[in-house]
Amino acid sequence: ALMLEQSRKESASTSAYIAKNMDLYEKAKNSLPYTLTEDQQKTIDSAIEILQSGRRLNGLVQGDVSCGKSIVSYLLAAIVVGNGYQAAIMAPTQVLAKQHYLDVSALLEPLGVRVAYYGGTDMHTSERKAMLSEIKNGTIQIVIGTHSLISKDVEYNDLALTVVDEEHKFGVIQREALIQKAASGVHSITMSATPIPR
Repeated sequence: ALMLEQSRKESASTSAYIAKNMDLYEKAKNSLPYTLTEDQQKTIDSAIEILQSGRRLNGLVQGDVSCGKSIVSYLLAAIVVGNGYQAAIMAPTQVLAKQHYLDVSALLEPLGVRVAYYGGTDMHTSERKAMLSEIKNGTIQIVIGTHSLISKDVEYNDLALTVVDEEHKFGVIQREALIQKAASGVHSITMSATPIPR
């Protein structure tokens, strides 16, 4: 809560990234093999209201492990992509980042969205250069990875949304880089599992 409050104070309250087109979001939602829960839909609807208002979205999606937080963020990413922007999804481990990549690809690539996993130094130099070029020119619409997504090497074409899974596992430097993006009006979603009493 303190981290979110600090982030809110240092972030822009308005954003130039306004969502007007909901077509991709509706297609993605309708392609799901299940119906969203009431809480998921309510969370998405409240985010949409902010995304359409010109205010900057700075949201926390909190819930038990496997309760369906991720699909909320994927559908919000679909909204910004459907409006011509980019989204970045950052996870604390490669395993989790690759799982997000597989899930987002399965949901959005059939709808024509270009999704990529960026592994930073784990990639061959030529592959990394090619991907960085596609992120910079906007060919890649959703990029997923670990903290490598906020390294100086990665330049976005029109980043409108950052999604951070388990932000508490990131260090001060990574958080600072996200706050800088927030200062320019980039929307942000943080996902966090409900703390389990020990």
